[in-house]
Amino acid sequence: MGGDGKEDASEFAEEYGEEYIPDIDADSAPKVVHPRSVFSWSVSEVRESDNWVATISTGTKKRLPSVSSEGKTKSLMFPNCFLAREYAISHAPPVMIPFPDSRDCAMCQLPFDKLKMRLPKHCRNCGVCVCNSCSVRWPSVKIPKTFNFKCEKNVNVCTSCDWISTSFKRALEQGSLVAA
Repeated sequence: MGGDGKEDASEFAEEYGEEYIPDIDADSAPKVVHPRSVFSWSVSEVRESDNWVATISTGTKKRLPSVSSEGKTKSLMFPNCFLAREYAISHAPPVMIPFPDSRDCAMCQLPFDKLKMRLPKHCRNCGVCVCNSCSVRWPSVKIPKTFNFKCEKNVNVCTSCDWISTSFKRALEQGSLVAA
């Protein structure tokens, strides 16, 4: 799939009877949007019960609520393959880039410096290392529990993920399915 989006806009207008006008402020858009690498996940059928199991690797040995005894996977049962797959994709936690591998902030590209208190933080949504200036605090309820392996009340998120989330929320509130 791909294209310039004009086909999508005209299909939207035909289906919903309104023209799609994007409400995105290009000046406020982040300069860098990082793809998210996630831990492994799988979906398998339980033949005896016609259910499906989604299994997610959490990548941590710390115990999370409802995590298996090894503490490295989380499994849940679903009535169909689609729900299991969507859950696994959306709840697989991001791989955190190790601090030694990231000498500069992923957003502003300035080097981390202990003396100037430019310490690295992990974005709990995409896993990149960012400085304090390029991160915001989210309540932990805004991310899946599998992303919050430290069980913090508030988590650091890069400004790129914050912008994407805010734009998505705004599009939903305005009823714009194409922009969402």
